[in-house]
Amino acid sequence: MPTTRFLGRYDTRSGATLISTGGVLPMPLIGLAWPAVLRPGGLLPLLIVWAFITVIFSYTAWRGYLSDRAFGIVGGCGIVGICATAMVLSGEMARQAVLGLVAVIPTIAAIAVSAFLIWGLLGLAIGGSTSVILATASSGPDALVCVGAMLGTIVVPVFLVVALRRSRTGASPSNHCSSLCIRCCCPAQLLPWSRMSRSPDPTPKTPAPRSPAAF
Repeated sequence: MPTTRFLGRYDTRSGATLISTGGVLPMPLIGLAWPAVLRPGGLLPLLIVWAFITVIFSYTAWRGYLSDRAFGIVGGCGIVGICATAMVLSGEMARQAVLGLVAVIPTIAAIAVSAFLIWGLLGLAIGGSTSVILATASSGPDALVCVGAMLGTIVVPVFLVVALRRSRTGASPSNHCSSLCIRCCCPAQLLPWSRMSRSPDPTPKTPAPRSPAAF
């Protein structure tokens, strides 16, 4: 089907980049329809940021597959664009919602083997979101609460993905197969495994003695 071929040309990293950056694309229309959403004089900076993110979105959609280096550049630019978009918003709830999109890119980067890529995008996401919060918070306690919540939003998914990847790669093929066969509850895989795991009874079964009345 054409839809399957269209979706099949994108890998996990390019798809996540399209999702995270695509959520910012309607912002100029929202800013024109409801100017109160933006800070005073924020329409022009928003259009500049929108053009920047549109280039990233278009490049990712055209490229399809992103290597580690390409994803590092595109993901870093996407984080900067998302943080810049959050800066021009006037509402605190809208700012936090847009700023939460930065957590998508480091989480997908955690799938990669390169530790430099993971730590680089993670540090950029934490630094960018923290800078936006400190620059726009109304008070110190609000800034501390927002920074703590944003750190959990960014770090916890990355930690879970890294832990899951290490647990899968650290297991041997036989152990991994056995664990899958036990947990998946699939008869096609569970039954052959269960038959192989059965061991014969070591004690021979002797026939029961027959009573004299049976003769």
